[in-house]
Amino acid sequence: MISHRRIFRSVLLALLVLLCAGVASATGVSFTGTFSQDDDMQIVHFNVQTATTVTIETWSFGGSSLAPGGTNAAGNVIPAGGFPTVLSLFDDSTGQLDLSDAGGNASCAYCAQDPATGATSDAYISALLSAGTYLLVVTENDNTAIGPYFVDGFQHSGQGNFTSQYGASGPFLWPFQDLEGNFVYRSGNWAVDITGASPEGTTPEPASLALVVSGLVLFFAPRLSGSRRNPKI
Repeated sequence: MISHRRIFRSVLLALLVLLCAGVASATGVSFTGTFSQDDDMQIVHFNVQTATTVTIETWSFGGSSLAPGGTNAAGNVIPAGGFPTVLSLFDDSTGQLDLSDAGGNASCAYCAQDPATGATSDAYISALLSAGTYLLVVTENDNTAIGPYFVDGFQHSGQGNFTSQYGASGPFLWPFQDLEGNFVYRSGNWAVDITGASPEGTTPEPASLALVVSGLVLFFAPRLSGSRRNPKI
């Protein structure tokens, strides 16, 4: 009998084949896009051919002014004003969470202060990765991975305006409110660079496909959790 885990992995990999291409350069690959809700997620699937240091960083909160040349890897100026980002990196062969960052990383030399809030909330990961395939998920802070597996889902899945609690009170529950309670409305824009690896595909995954993937996560998570507790079933 085929296990739920095997079905989930097969369906997920089939969907990830639909990843479109981002903008590649000699220094890395750049992806940009716009979320419409707080709980949106962007998935990027990439390969590491041999053990190497891979750096992943977002530019959309504080902008790319401190980056080399003031641009992302594609040569585009990224303005400040996007939402605070979270990066979650999973080992694709096991689905296990390897690394994550929710911004404010002191080792990020190029993360700029946001002019509206003074905060430094772009996410940054730089690590020596073994050869293999990896799954990167970009989300809004604090929609973090529940872990330790991708199928366990994310903290605020299904809560499209979860940041509204941090903004002004009233009948309008807008997404992308500043988490520090500064009553600053952020945009849904995001931008991320990956250097040291070759993403499979050349553009970000369509938003509709991301919704399908997140739906699969919610559907299979209790079944996979049950199979881990009851391996003979």
